[in-house]
Amino acid sequence: GQLTGVLTLDDFKQLLFDSSYHDKIAVSDLMLAPPAIIERKDNMAEVMQKFQGTGAWNLPVVEDEKYVGFISKSKLFSAYRRKLIEVSD
Repeated sequence: GQLTGVLTLDDFKQLLFDSSYHDKIAVSDLMLAPPAIIERKDNMAEVMQKFQGTGAWNLPVVEDEKYVGFISKSKLFSAYRRKLIEVSD
């Protein structure tokens, strides 16, 4: 239940089609520490600062060190735009 690292398709796509590696490489051999971690209790200023500081488009979310999910910068911007439209109407 704890976040120990992340693995993206870019990290392993070259190995995906070479079945000779499938039983020789563990996920732990490929995963990396995320560039930043968002705490569920973080406010939006902290979240946006983490996205800005890392240049990442997706970051993992944890609560009490347990993995909760991922949040994407594009979804945040979409939600922000919807809220601006709501408020401006």
